[in-house]
Amino acid sequence: MHDVVRDIGRLIARRDQHMFTMKENLVIQDLAEENTLKNCTYIFLHDIAELPEELDCPQLKFLYMKAKTRFSKIHDNFFKGMPNLGVVHLIEMVLSPMPVSFHFLKKLQTLYLDRCHLGDTVDIGKMKNLKIFVLSSDIKKLPEQIGELTRLKVLDLGQCYGLQVIPQNTISRLTQLEELYMADGFQRSNGSLGELEHLSQLTALQIYIPDAKFVPKGLAFQKLQRFRIYIGVDAWTLRYRLKGTSRILALKYDDANISVEDGIIKQLKEIEELQLIGKQGVKNVLYELNRDGFPKLKHFRVERNPELVYIVDFPKQSEPCVAFPHLQTLHLAELSSLEKICHGQVTLTPNSFCQLRTLDVFIQFTKAEKFEL
Repeated sequence: MHDVVRDIGRLIARRDQHMFTMKENLVIQDLAEENTLKNCTYIFLHDIAELPEELDCPQLKFLYMKAKTRFSKIHDNFFKGMPNLGVVHLIEMVLSPMPVSFHFLKKLQTLYLDRCHLGDTVDIGKMKNLKIFVLSSDIKKLPEQIGELTRLKVLDLGQCYGLQVIPQNTISRLTQLEELYMADGFQRSNGSLGELEHLSQLTALQIYIPDAKFVPKGLAFQKLQRFRIYIGVDAWTLRYRLKGTSRILALKYDDANISVEDGIIKQLKEIEELQLIGKQGVKNVLYELNRDGFPKLKHFRVERNPELVYIVDFPKQSEPCVAFPHLQTLHLAELSSLEKICHGQVTLTPNSFCQLRTLDVFIQFTKAEKFEL
């Protein structure tokens, strides 16, 4: 999504190019017949009453189009005269079936289908040069042909909330993928999470996983620079999401035999927002999960872990540690065994907890001697 916005921004900034914008009830068919649009490189069409059967725009590189009537159909030959089209942004269009002339767009690299109706099948596999595909649609099954887009770098399905089925071996074939955004429909699909192992170039990931048991052991996340990973969480948990963070991890464990040690938390060293919910086999957060002190963490929420005793507790022989230097909010709830945040002769530098502004505590103290930082 970010790359699409940057593309549009760069195009608008290029004042030396031919740009055409049309709104509401102007008749684009007349302009097409008069060859008025022939030299345009960028066209923005807003709320157009009627689309022509074909537009002769051989220089066109960017097309943004929204018809006045919701779910208007595009004629088969509409794109035939646009061989140089590189970016297409369509809003509320019917693309079932996909217009035949779409296959003439050999230079198309960015396709943004916003609230478009695609039906059950979409013949998109022929767009071999596509690098960015953003889809907001009512589809229930992801087309297998998407796996043929082997040059794809960005796949954004974050607004496909009705998505139920992702065919196996579809995501794994996108080996050049750098950014993948999934809606919560992915958790109901039959696509294997193990396919993510094939995406060695992945640097951005948004994904919802219904249960920690579904996460394959050894799944690597070290290369991720931006991520929103939700494992086992429900809508109630997601309401705590904060704005302004691009590295979020939320984990909910209901099985006492599942441990987060040596897992995903240790791989994602630059987490900015972390939620730990449920019994995770952890008694001491900092020492067991991140001995570097969570150097980037800004927001930390720990709930419903009856085993947790301390947030910070290092052995006496440990080296000095800066613990949570950027932490702004700390939320602790339903931690029946929690005794202290910092325990014993903890070796902390003066910068530990130096940004903390909000501390929320909802605990029934049964064993606590004294609650302190």
